[in-house]
Amino acid sequence: MAARVVRSRGVHTGLAGAQAEADQHTYDALNYRDDQFDLSDALTALAISLLALTSLTQKRWLFGMAAMVMGFGVVLGLSGFLGLDIHPDFLAKLLG
Repeated sequence: MAARVVRSRGVHTGLAGAQAEADQHTYDALNYRDDQFDLSDALTALAISLLALTSLTQKRWLFGMAAMVMGFGVVLGLSGFLGLDIHPDFLAKLLG
């Protein structure tokens, strides 16, 4: 009877381990997309702040910088929605 319990627990542990690995893979894939959306939000907020400063200072170079930051934020947001493989790892590690 004891051998039967041990055998059934071993099979159960193997199945649970396989399920845990599959869940970890799913979590990593979703976390990758979550990082894209987080960076998109951060860059969009930064661009809005730069645009506010641009309206106060009337500097064209500041407007250009805000436009570049906004463009990069839009690209990251679209890559998250479309499932593209655009992900600045250095920026994610710096901010996360």
